[in-house]
Amino acid sequence: MINQKYLYHFTENQVIEKEQIEESKNEQGELVKTIKTLKEEKPIEFAIKKPNRVLFDEAELFYGVKLADAIKAGMLTKTLMIKKYDKDGGIFTENELERVKGTLEELGRIQSSIDVLNKKEENKETLTEDEVKEKVDFEAQIKSLRLELVDIENSKNSLFEQTAEHRARNKIMMWWVLQLAYRKDGDIYTPLFNDGSYDQKLKKYDEIEEGDDNFMKSIVTKFAYFISFWYAGKASKQEEFKVIEDYLKGEAGAW
Repeated sequence: MINQKYLYHFTENQVIEKEQIEESKNEQGELVKTIKTLKEEKPIEFAIKKPNRVLFDEAELFYGVKLADAIKAGMLTKTLMIKKYDKDGGIFTENELERVKGTLEELGRIQSSIDVLNKKEENKETLTEDEVKEKVDFEAQIKSLRLELVDIENSKNSLFEQTAEHRARNKIMMWWVLQLAYRKDGDIYTPLFNDGSYDQKLKKYDEIEEGDDNFMKSIVTKFAYFISFWYAGKASKQEEFKVIEDYLKGEAGAW
């Protein structure tokens, strides 16, 4: 049973190098010692701590401070940036608005055509060969149009990457990673970035990122993925984190 103090546990194998001395005799009968380096995998367990009320309160305060710092430094809030663009005609140009409108209209038209074919199948009618090919083509078109909408949305979102809220969000994401990442040592879990203040934990994080331990770098990256999905409300249960972990393993295998 999973410990209720933790949101998710995962295990990674760390490659450990060990030296082994082998003794043998040469042709003259003399004892010769040879040092060989052996590699073995050591499973290490990690966990994402389940945050309590105190941590949530600290996170809210931390976010507020970082947001205020960003505003003080001259960064616009999202609201002010929208107002700024509204004065110039809005976030989207006229051409971009037409592109969105046209894409949505095309999506609606193609979806209606697919619905007709789906209705035939629901009524136990057999689609003709041409209709089957048409349906496949429609589905490919819908996928392409949805990707176009994602591209449009991403271009809009990129405008807000320089807002005070975006900077504060990046800071709070780092804060959560530093607070929730744990490693099992013996029978207990200990903070991956040690105990201490935010700055002390951040120093430990920087040591890992700037060091040569690729295993620990990969662990930190994994925690960042897990916690970003958790923060966005897309993962809170074991099975949801497992889906993310399987995806990450698949991506690593692709390389």
